Amino acid sequence: MAFLFRSAAAISIIMCAPLAMADDKDKSPELREETRCFPAENIVKFISRFDGLKDSQRDSVDSNFNPSVEILDDGALPDRLYFKSGTVEETVLMEEDGQLPTFISRAKTADEETEICIQDKSRAGTPVDSPGAGLSMSFNIRYINRDGSYDMAELADGLKDGKSFYKKMVGGPAALLVPNMTHLVVSYEDEQVTPQIEAFNGDDRIDGLVTEPFDGAYVVTFKDLKKLGATHLKISGGDHFISPAPSIKTMKKFGIGGGG
Repeated sequence: MAFLFRSAAAISIIMCAPLAMADDKDKSPELREETRCFPAENIVKFISRFDGLKDSQRDSVDSNFNPSVEILDDGALPDRLYFKSGTVEETVLMEEDGQLPTFISRAKTADEETEICIQDKSRAGTPVDSPGAGLSMSFNIRYINRDGSYDMAELADGLKDGKSFYKKMVGGPAALLVPNMTHLVVSYEDEQVTPQIEAFNGDDRIDGLVTEPFDGAYVVTFKDLKKLGATHLKISGGDHFISPAPSIKTMKKFGIGGGG
């Protein structure tokens, strides 16, 4: 399992069967079988990491998982993806774009013996270390509110609670290294729209708010909003999400962004 930072507001996890590397150049490469299975345990544990958070820590922001089958070559989707527990198999709905809308609810009921299996006839017999198809899980921490108007108390609460989510995600001693969330990342569903991100005091728009483009999104410094005397942040121009984040400098330091 590898963690791949795909954007300033999202983290992606790629789950695939382990790659087998030949010990010797004279050995034939290991080939894919029609069906590959791997334990569901690690991904189930990751999904459940946030279960211990209090309701008060999830009132402004919450975690969002978006599982899908990711195609890493020019081929088609696999024939089937399913959970296997003993002799019982339960197929997961796979949409035409690879989205898996029922995956999370099923994963939450998996036990330690459960496996996730991908049946893929078209790639059977190809080297396991060549590009293929894998299970991808994009993960975001987002503000729940999406109505376009965000008051300062709500934004501040989300920054504070966002750090709690990231600490749960990292876990262990490394959680102590999670930086404070001091910035807001605004990402539009359609990256081609003209962003409209504005500071307001009551009904009056305030000039001077700086938004910095970063990896397909736009970053606002919460401290700048306070200095401008803003009572709320207004976002329009299209469907969007806001995520709590550290500074761009810190994100780059931790390898966040730049994935395209």
